[in-house]
Amino acid sequence: MQESTKIWLYAKSPFKNDYANVINFETLDAMEDFFTKTNPHIEIVYEYDKFQYTQRNGSIVVSGRVEKYENVTYMRFINNGRTYYAFVFDVLYINEDATRIIYEVDVWNTYQHELKALNVIGQVEQQTLPNELWALKDSQQGFSVGTKYATRAGEVGIDTEWLVVVAKPTIKMTTKTNRPVNMSYSGMQKTFKYFFIPVNLKSGASKPFIFQGKKYDSFYLENLYKHLFGLNQDGSSTVNQIVNMYLSRDIGVKYKETTDGDKTYIEILSNITGSVAEIGRKNTRNYRSSGSGSSGGSGSTNEEGDTSTEESRVRLVTRIIKKLVPDATAEGIAGIIGNFSAESNVTAKKYEADYATGYEYEKMESEPTAENLMGSWGAFASLYSISLNEAGYRGSDDKHWIGIGIGQWTGPRAEELLNFARNQGKSLWDFNLQFQFMNQESRADTFRRVASSTASASTNASDFMNNWEGVAYKEGERIAQAEAWLSTIQDELQKG
Repeated sequence: MQESTKIWLYAKSPFKNDYANVINFETLDAMEDFFTKTNPHIEIVYEYDKFQYTQRNGSIVVSGRVEKYENVTYMRFINNGRTYYAFVFDVLYINEDATRIIYEVDVWNTYQHELKALNVIGQVEQQTLPNELWALKDSQQGFSVGTKYATRAGEVGIDTEWLVVVAKPTIKMTTKTNRPVNMSYSGMQKTFKYFFIPVNLKSGASKPFIFQGKKYDSFYLENLYKHLFGLNQDGSSTVNQIVNMYLSRDIGVKYKETTDGDKTYIEILSNITGSVAEIGRKNTRNYRSSGSGSSGGSGSTNEEGDTSTEESRVRLVTRIIKKLVPDATAEGIAGIIGNFSAESNVTAKKYEADYATGYEYEKMESEPTAENLMGSWGAFASLYSISLNEAGYRGSDDKHWIGIGIGQWTGPRAEELLNFARNQGKSLWDFNLQFQFMNQESRADTFRRVASSTASASTNASDFMNNWEGVAYKEGERIAQAEAWLSTIQDELQKG
């Protein structure tokens, strides 16, 4: 059973995740007043006392669009009688009614009164570590108490974040020389492997870097995550290989920015004993959706490509549509993609409310109905704060077929898509299969007409929404996405 909890989100706070600013609250009452009453140091933008908390895993889901929370930097929540404080690192769009908050617990504010009860008073320590791989530690369970030593790696002005991954010794990487590190973890002597990656979270990729004089290109982080989390190319999972993973701007490694032509590299200056594991490079199609369909012809496509970012998926969809509809225009494709961006982030492996139901893709591939997912229509409808058109979900068997795939096919069309996938002997979540179905189903004429339209991207987005999607919902977002992706689509079409 889920526990009910109360949550506060703040748009302005004095707290930073490097613990440069900490407040020593004399009493719990003083701390309560600071975080719940109006004061010039902190601004509450969201407060809710019936939030459903599932587990303390670094992210939560709150109601409302992502724009509402873009300025949030700090949070407080109560669960099972304990009050937690946390830094907010990112807010992610899930759908029109839900946003995921990415956070990390503020150990000082969460535990300071317990520390004082043990007569331990001080600031959270920022420890300066030697520039050696083996020197990194996590045995302090996330915090320590003592004198603060402010440190920063690299030259002044560099703003590089590093993804640090602590993995089990059984992890299989392409590194030729394994150099495990012995350390104490949870009271036992174990062996772990450490990986450090300079990252650009905005682009969802690593930064190109230079190590021991050799240059390495950037790669998509999603491919790395899939490898580390034990996800196979077919989407099945094995054992999670991660022990710990976090972001830091100071990992005890010296580096600098080096420019070569139009590319900026992170050059590692420390004398580190280690190797480079090259995984999921941009020019390698790792973990992509498998190809399907026969080659050639307007009724089939077997286009393949990277699907780790929305841009790479937009480019893949552009190639698929152009193959199915040879006279397709950039503006027509943009109108279609604008809708799919609003519906599914241009993702084929998607079902309605997957974020709230544990991502049951295998279960939904067998029968994507509300009854199969949650037991009843009422239970599914309760996930929404708005009224759903129940009739639009009903299939030929009177069950409620929820939105699936890149176009969120619903009701009889979702039922037809599943039957099409079964007849083809292919995965329901295959990009090529979904577009082959789109080119044959009841609204195929609308798909081809909009794809080949010479009207503006915004006009085509509205046309596709009204006549293919059959809704009048989030039109502004669909138009904005169509216009935003137009230049990318034009660039992909120019490649031929």
